[in-house]
Amino acid sequence: MKVDRKMPLTGTVAALCEPGRGNDEFWDDLGHMIGRLHRFTRPEQLNELLQSDGAVEAVVVDGLGMPIEDFVRLAHATERVLGDKDIPLVCLAAGPFHGAETLRPDAILTHPIPPVAVASQIHSLIRLNTRKREAGVRIDTLKQLGNDVPRPSMSVSGGQADNRPSLLVVGTRGNFAQIESVLGVKIQLVAALSADMANLYLSWKFFDAVVLDQENADAIDTLMLLRNNPVHHDLPVILLTEGLDKETAEEAYRSQANDVLTLRSTQADLFLRLTTSIRARRLDRQTQEMLLRSQDALEGANGAISAKSFRFYLHNAKNAAHHQNKPLTVMRLSIEPVCEPLTETQALQVDRPALRLIRRLVRMEDLAVIVEGTGIVTVFPDTDKASAELSLARIRGVLRNTQVTLEIGASPLRLDASAKIAEVHTAA
Repeated sequence: MKVDRKMPLTGTVAALCEPGRGNDEFWDDLGHMIGRLHRFTRPEQLNELLQSDGAVEAVVVDGLGMPIEDFVRLAHATERVLGDKDIPLVCLAAGPFHGAETLRPDAILTHPIPPVAVASQIHSLIRLNTRKREAGVRIDTLKQLGNDVPRPSMSVSGGQADNRPSLLVVGTRGNFAQIESVLGVKIQLVAALSADMANLYLSWKFFDAVVLDQENADAIDTLMLLRNNPVHHDLPVILLTEGLDKETAEEAYRSQANDVLTLRSTQADLFLRLTTSIRARRLDRQTQEMLLRSQDALEGANGAISAKSFRFYLHNAKNAAHHQNKPLTVMRLSIEPVCEPLTETQALQVDRPALRLIRRLVRMEDLAVIVEGTGIVTVFPDTDKASAELSLARIRGVLRNTQVTLEIGASPLRLDASAKIAEVHTAA
């Protein structure tokens, strides 16, 4: 499992954990992976940290070594401290939840967990927050301009008969009926006997999550098969294992499982973890949809954004960066040929094919547009100038190695780019 390094952490990750549990090495390794890790023992200390450090990016609550009831109380207390703050909460459980808990964490992982799995989950949730803020900036801009605001096609919570989450259960051990009884009519279930059948089902139907109810070795093989398909890279996959031995759990997490449970897990436990994973994925999908549709709405019929609209957008983006104490970087690109100079006609045509390439290279949350009278401008939320310069190097490398045909019958060109980069808001 790789930790997402495209968006380095600029703030602090707070970890609520009991000292003396023999897992200091785990926290040391996690701290090296994510940068700034602040460990504390009481939720009240988290409140003090939030007041003194405005750059807390995520909170982890660890239940290792404590009864599940105490862990639930600790997690609830942490949720109350966080309130309506848009800070991801990750719960590290030491075993199954017993009752119908009302916890609403952003992610649940089960010990034994390798630090890289926790770091990867934290980075994913922080990036989702970046996407949500950027979608909010674009929507606010559309409202200020008096434009129609697009509506998402998928509900996050589901509930309607035509919008119930769909779950694929893979396995031959006969636990399908138990899983079905847990979820009832709230989730549509489909059973597949083998990994090949699962791949076939996934090719023609949208599923919100997959449960692998197989022998441990078979479950790992199925998990790796699913993860090797880029279409299913964000599909929540939960393993139901015979026993939660350290080797199986670590191998599963390194193969990018979302969670690992034993067959002794309670029905309420399975329901909580499934709905948590499904909600997170649906929210990410909905946010990506809103990013794309709001970008289309900002662009005019000619495929460019007006200078006035861009000023509104940039003002809102700066305010969001200031409020979250995050960096914001703007890059203005000038597209030019590698060899021969462009004719006047070619100069008017070159930005659009270049923009198509650039949009494949930047993140979903980065706004890459043609601004009327200016040319191509890219805005990088939560990104400092050094990271934007790395993006420019990647863009130039692809442009120089890609042939572009501007006119029918004309010789293809290789393009290059120069840029002016400014960090318009700097994180403290």
